[in-house]
Amino acid sequence: MMNPQLAWARFPMDPNQLDYLVPYKQFYEYTKRTSNRRIDDEDVQKRYSHYKEKFAARQLSQFFSANKDKQWFLEKYHPTHSRARYEEMIQRRKKYMQEFLASLEQGEFDDVCFDKKPESSTAGEQPTDEEEEYESRLVIKTVPPTIAREKILEMCSKVEGFDYLALSEPQPSRKFHRIGWICFQQGTDIKKAFDQLDNQKVDDFVIHLALNRKSAAQNRTPRTAPEITQSADRLKKDLDQIKELATALEAMLSEEENGMKLVEQRADKVIAEHSDADEIYKLKKKLDMLITYLRHVHMYCYYCGVECDSLEELNRKCCEPHCRASPEASSPSDSKSKNEKGGENDFECSNLSLIGSLFL
Repeated sequence: MMNPQLAWARFPMDPNQLDYLVPYKQFYEYTKRTSNRRIDDEDVQKRYSHYKEKFAARQLSQFFSANKDKQWFLEKYHPTHSRARYEEMIQRRKKYMQEFLASLEQGEFDDVCFDKKPESSTAGEQPTDEEEEYESRLVIKTVPPTIAREKILEMCSKVEGFDYLALSEPQPSRKFHRIGWICFQQGTDIKKAFDQLDNQKVDDFVIHLALNRKSAAQNRTPRTAPEITQSADRLKKDLDQIKELATALEAMLSEEENGMKLVEQRADKVIAEHSDADEIYKLKKKLDMLITYLRHVHMYCYYCGVECDSLEELNRKCCEPHCRASPEASSPSDSKSKNEKGGENDFECSNLSLIGSLFL
């Protein structure tokens, strides 16, 4: 009887028949053993690159076939179905632009600084249940991938004070279920809204809601960017990059009003009031005010590189502020990549236009 190990050595598995990406070494051995002619390492490298491209295309096609009829997928990628969500996001950003510029003019962001501050060991006095206030939004604990956004909106629109609905990115580790936030106008009786909406049925699914206390909103530890972000060279680079980014995001709004320009003008005014300020202070002031602008208006965290459809989703992935670590305060656990926190369970495709084209 033939030894199985010898059989494997004689007849290696074709990587194209496997449902996982094989490492280069395994592909190299397979190619060398099965090729009818002599091939060099450069040729094998080209073949491996081609193999990886084919594998990625096959994975994308399989993912598309498995999810193309699910509501979350249609709402995110379908050329027609995604328009309503996109237009709602644009209108919300325009509203945030007006609110931000009004606050900017009043000087509310003049003192913003994203240098990491020493942690305080003293905790504030906790309010009693009678004194405690709730946020003006309800959390939908889970939204199945088969539930349409429009049906949840229809349910919410019947409640007085309803403002908008925000849904998170689908989470692959939870079978592409999402989290939702039903947001209300300030002054709405949130407990009454909770009683009206909790345990309501959408199709065959029962909606379960939660109330969030305002005092519990910042119990999470903010993320920290690497200490290199404190250097003058990195600050200059970040300032140049964030201006390019702001220009691109503003182009999506088709607004004549240039929010970035107004932020820069305000930063220059603040800097002028500190005539003895050094170059680092000036760079940080401009950068930090623009970081605040991107987050509050365009729902974008600069240091994470994460853009969201809602502030609720952005705060779930990365709570404000995302600070710069100081050399003496940094630790190996301070800096987390966006795949390690916040976005590790969120489906993101590196080529959104390619997914959309599969519908055509």
